[in-house]
Amino acid sequence: SDLDTVYMFNEGAHRDRGEQAVQINNILGEVDWPKEDNKIVYYNSGMFLLSKETGLFDKANIEEMQAICNNVKFYDQTY
Repeated sequence: SDLDTVYMFNEGAHRDRGEQAVQINNILGEVDWPKEDNKIVYYNSGMFLLSKETGLFDKANIEEMQAICNNVKFYDQTY
């Protein structure tokens, strides 16, 4: 019932995703990756719970996703 909340799983707290971050940086330019406990915050896109009212996917850019889809493993969640 809370349409303004996005629930996500921070996989970066449990698995190093630095390689994927470097791949994204090489294609899109330097990204200021947030960190927690000195580990990259990396949300697994298979573990989202949200409503469309949150506006999260309004921030996604199909051209950027297309630019990285053939070069980056797990591109959808890395993006």
